[in-house]
Amino acid sequence: MNTNMKTEKNRKPEVIIMATFIFCFVIRFFEALQLRFDETILNENFVHKLSGILALAIVLRLIHLTWKEIGFDFKRLYIPILLGLGLGTVRFIIGYGVEYAILSAQGANPSFSFFLSSFSVTGVNTTLPAYCIILFCIFNLINAVMEEGIFRGLFIKLAQRKYSFAISNTAAALLFGIWHIVMPIRSWLDGTMTFQTMILYSVGYIFLSGSIALMWGMLFEMSGVIWIGLADHFFNNAVINLLHISTDSGIDEMMIARTLIAQLFAFALIAVLYINQHNKAVTQVT
Repeated sequence: MNTNMKTEKNRKPEVIIMATFIFCFVIRFFEALQLRFDETILNENFVHKLSGILALAIVLRLIHLTWKEIGFDFKRLYIPILLGLGLGTVRFIIGYGVEYAILSAQGANPSFSFFLSSFSVTGVNTTLPAYCIILFCIFNLINAVMEEGIFRGLFIKLAQRKYSFAISNTAAALLFGIWHIVMPIRSWLDGTMTFQTMILYSVGYIFLSGSIALMWGMLFEMSGVIWIGLADHFFNNAVINLLHISTDSGIDEMMIARTLIAQLFAFALIAVLYINQHNKAVTQVT
């Protein structure tokens, strides 16, 4: 037992983190470029999501961590999930509300529409058939479990063996942002996007995904469980793809602004709560 503990302390967390990330990223890249299940009747790339969960299970076994230790505490499930869904609801009420008010003031005649679409940082969405909603919810849940388990639960937990939470969370958020540049790269390789545009949208993905990842990391640190961020993650992906604002000139023309408003509000709220909790902890120690 003591030997195992010494071995774990001597292992470099950076090596495990990067090896796990590269393995998962390569599968994600291969699926997006070669398998392209999102262009089939499934309308979703799911191989890298299932592979990520399998990789997470293997890594946890190899480094002697349990699912509970990275936040999957099933005894503390329901209230954190409700908090996560509540956070998602509030922040998107604000995001959609601001967008609707701006469009109304411009005389654009906005209205809400409910249908499944594929999300794009460019704001160009493709309407998908209704049967895909069930598949979307299943794959969205798998995706939230995989990404929160790896990028928050595993990466932050491992990095904190050597670094502060701030550094650990920032590093995990950066990797999460890089994780999302696959689709702009695919568009560039397919010839549907210029190199300069690809770089612009990749930076956009890194910023949007990285900023919300920082918030989910703070939620994980404050609560000690993965469920709040996971529920908000699921809600975030669902509402973006299902609830739309239509105008006389198009659909979701201000989607990026709406998303930014929602994320900045949530980030500011959670940051204040985290700083307050941290200051209280420091005061109690001193």
